[in-house]
Amino acid sequence: MLLLLQATQAADSVQVAADELMKEAIANADGLDKLSLITQQLIDFGIRAGERILIAVIVFIVGRFLISMLNKFVGRLMDKRKVDISIKTFVKSLVNITLTVLLIISVVGALGVETTSFLLLCWLLPVLLSVWLYPVIYRILREV
Repeated sequence: MLLLLQATQAADSVQVAADELMKEAIANADGLDKLSLITQQLIDFGIRAGERILIAVIVFIVGRFLISMLNKFVGRLMDKRKVDISIKTFVKSLVNITLTVLLIISVVGALGVETTSFLLLCWLLPVLLSVWLYPVIYRILREV
C-alpha cells in the first residue's frame, strides 16, 4: 500500500506541471477553444479524484479485513489462555478502536488530505482534556 501511495504522489507532482501548462493554454485560448480546454481540465480533475477515491476505498476494505482478522486472532489467543470475559471484551474493543482510528487516518491520507495537523490534534486533545479536567478530578480524589 505504501508503494501505491508513493506512486500516487509521484503522479501528482507530474500532474501539477501539466496543470500549469493547461492554465497557460487556457489564458492564451479564446472562445470554444477555451471552453474545450476547461472541459478537458474538469474531466482530468474528475479522473484524478476518482482514482484517489478508489484507492481510499481499497485501503479501507483491506484495512477492515485485516482488523477483523487481527481481532479474531486476539480473541482466540485470549480463549487459549483462559482470560476473563470482561478483560477479553475490553482488549478486543481497545484493539478494534485503535486500529480503526489508524485506518481512518490512512484512508484520509490516501484521499490526499495532509494528516499531520489531524495527528497533532489527536495528540493535543487528551492533553487539553486532562488540563481542563484536573480540578474536577482533584476535588473528587480529595473527598475520597
